[in-house]
Amino acid sequence: EKPRHYPTDSVKGTAHKLGVVQGFYGPESVRYSPGQDVYFVSAMNGPGSKKDNNGYIVQLDAANFGQGKLFVVGGKNGVHLDAPKGMALHGDTLWVTDIDVLRAFDRLSGKPLGEIDLKPRGAVLLNDVAVGPDGTIYVTDTGIIMSEIGVIYVGGDKVFSIGPNRSINVVAHGNVLGRPNGVTWDSTAKKWVVVSF
Repeated sequence: EKPRHYPTDSVKGTAHKLGVVQGFYGPESVRYSPGQDVYFVSAMNGPGSKKDNNGYIVQLDAANFGQGKLFVVGGKNGVHLDAPKGMALHGDTLWVTDIDVLRAFDRLSGKPLGEIDLKPRGAVLLNDVAVGPDGTIYVTDTGIIMSEIGVIYVGGDKVFSIGPNRSINVVAHGNVLGRPNGVTWDSTAKKWVVVSF
């Protein structure tokens, strides 16, 4: 069989490995906090849909990944955290998706600041969160169950927006979203970008 030749990638990337950190169980997402020069890493610590209050978030020193510490731990210091996934920073608040709840923590101390329960709005598996320039929070719902036997698609693909006074709206829904996973604000195009699972 003849070797295949693929076209050369025309995009010049600047991505490079920063380092390796071991010891996580179910790491899911990372968020850099420029004001602190730290990375937050969320870890589900089990199936991504299991409500077991044993999820955690680690804070890593950006200059030295060996300088890490448990920052938020489910079941300790008044924290409830089942299976944290996407994270976003807004001021001193670290927003974290956690199955069907959006949780808020102080980005400096890790103290719980509150939560927004999206289960009454049909949330299945909240995956990512981002904050727009006007302070509106966008949250994806992938519509899957992450269980001991694997990923089960149940539907309910949605993108929520949370505005002033915690007003909740579904801004997009349906199979056309392709199990929405990542979400971010594109400041150049002035649009929200949603990446499918």
